[in-house]
Amino acid sequence: MRVAFLIDGFNLYHSIRDVINDRHGGPSLKWLDLHGICSAILRDSAQIPSTPQVSEIQCFTSLARHLETRSPGIVRQHRAFIDAQQALGVTVHIGVFKRTKKGFEEKETDVAIGVALLEVFHNKSADCVFIISGDTDIMPALRAARRMYSGCRIGFAFPFRRHFRRTVIPSSRTMFRGGATGDCTIPTRSSSANGSSIRTAVKSPLPD
Repeated sequence: MRVAFLIDGFNLYHSIRDVINDRHGGPSLKWLDLHGICSAILRDSAQIPSTPQVSEIQCFTSLARHLETRSPGIVRQHRAFIDAQQALGVTVHIGVFKRTKKGFEEKETDVAIGVALLEVFHNKSADCVFIISGDTDIMPALRAARRMYSGCRIGFAFPFRRHFRRTVIPSSRTMFRGGATGDCTIPTRSSSANGSSIRTAVKSPLPD
């Protein structure tokens, strides 16, 4: 069975900060190998009857340029993280932060994930989709997918402290429990798409 993963990057990132603050992990968790995480989720999943394989991974994130003054280098390090993920086969979509009355808010991510969900089933590029997010804004797209593609398989992997009402999502699990994700950090050296070597500073996590 082919399984696609759609990842809400900042939802996962803020979850990792909670893990670190609760002493369940170390700073290197911020340099997760997303492909390794997805593979570990499949190995640990009891919801998929046949032998699963990761067919594609899409991660949705945004560059926090508005934080550069307070945290110099934050965009550079985030780009290094993105480059490393792409070198490992992850497709990364970059949205935007927009100024609102409450400050800066990430925009377009939830809509982009919803569109990608429908595209996967329309293109028949996977038999099942796992969404790594705990944001309820994705629910309208999930309901639309189930209406449009009867019998489609959709599961959720909730980041730590980022889950919602499970009665709506029967196929779900919570990440970072029971060591299911394993030691999934990005290798200290990864090759980029153009063949150049990327040095990933595993011991120098993204700024808080």
